[in-house]
Amino acid sequence: MARPDPVRDGYPGFCEVVVSVGDLGRVAGFARASGWTRRFAGPAPAELRAAWGLKPHATITEEVLGAPGSNVGLIRFSRIEGVPQLPVRPLDAAPWDTGGLWLVYTRAADDDAACAALAAGGWPTVRGVHGFDFGELEVREVHHRGPDGLTLSVIEQRRPPLALPATGLTPAFNAAILVRDLDAARRFFVDALGFKPWMEVDWDGDNPGLALLADLSAFAGVRRVRTVIVHPTGENLGSVELIAFEGGPAGRDFAERARPPNLGALALRFAVADLDALLARLARHGVLPARRPVTLDLEPWGPVRLAPVQSPDGAWLEFFQPVS
Repeated sequence: MARPDPVRDGYPGFCEVVVSVGDLGRVAGFARASGWTRRFAGPAPAELRAAWGLKPHATITEEVLGAPGSNVGLIRFSRIEGVPQLPVRPLDAAPWDTGGLWLVYTRAADDDAACAALAAGGWPTVRGVHGFDFGELEVREVHHRGPDGLTLSVIEQRRPPLALPATGLTPAFNAAILVRDLDAARRFFVDALGFKPWMEVDWDGDNPGLALLADLSAFAGVRRVRTVIVHPTGENLGSVELIAFEGGPAGRDFAERARPPNLGALALRFAVADLDALLARLARHGVLPARRPVTLDLEPWGPVRLAPVQSPDGAWLEFFQPVS
């Protein structure tokens, strides 16, 4: 059977989310609740230690899950042992604390059913289901607490309707980063990486959507919420959402923690046709890879050349080129 190849299939968004976990015990509960299937389970290749800057004695065990019928939007749960670890975003992190990956988005046909299934699988809700009506767009959203600070957002789109499986979750389609400086983050993704904006929205004044994150009183003083969703070709499948709060409470910044081997939502992985060309483009903008490129056999993709890059807010992004 041919291995999945996002480049060959013309898929430029992120292929997978890497989640670093202290143990793999909650993966089974997510699989049951989501209806996803296992794509790989076992030890990671030794070469990944070099890409992550780990000592030779460190070990990495992985389980990769994906939605049925899709080879993208996977979640890779990685257990790293033999090295000290901190949470990228600790359990008491506030929604306005910046740094690292914050939310991983998926969809469901019925948020109530998805919420119950995830809670039964050991992924409880953070604040329950909230509905938002934007006129042409009506959605319901609920956040679930996964292992080690991972927050999963499940979206039910009621208007306009989407053709979705009756049960389970769709592939991960978006990931959010809370940023200190939206303009700097935008320059990194758009100018340096060459991504294109899919949507740019500024919310001025009171925004009822903030109730999904915390009691509205916690956002006293927020003047504006700025959001830019970017993607290699300007779509919303495998995109990255940049969010900045102007005013409001002073938050902590976890950008320095947002790297292997720390725990939580750790990385987004993108397949590219020419890794050297991408790294040359980044170098012209003064951005160097966090580690040298390595060649490894990365299941389920097969042999690849991979290089990690960090955003201004610490988000660890990995770009890999399939090797024939």
